[in-house]
Amino acid sequence: MTNLKALNVYQRYVEAWKPIPDAQRESILSEVFDENVEYLVPQYVGGTSAAIEDMERFQKQYPGAHFDIENVSTHHEVALFKWVLILPDGKVTVKGHDCIRFSPAGKIASLLTFGPASPKS
Repeated sequence: MTNLKALNVYQRYVEAWKPIPDAQRESILSEVFDENVEYLVPQYVGGTSAAIEDMERFQKQYPGAHFDIENVSTHHEVALFKWVLILPDGKVTVKGHDCIRFSPAGKIASLLTFGPASPKS
């Protein structure tokens, strides 16, 4: 897996977090998630349905907000992404990391979120 290939899949995944219709969100996730995806974030553990529930909660809590990607680093089939949460007014609020393992087909097989990141103090 190259940085560019990983970034292309992850950018598509990040689009699912935007305020879009549920059918579009489900379509994006079926494109980028392996059918047995493992979704592990602080509030949710599960598969695609857990991710959808998390995204719906996010849009209710932060209407109009979205994520942006700061960087990516890959190692074999694993990629580490640094993301930022951007509010509708453009303010960056928090930063965090996603660690993704890709399937042989190049889909997201597991996603582990670390966030938000804490300052060094």
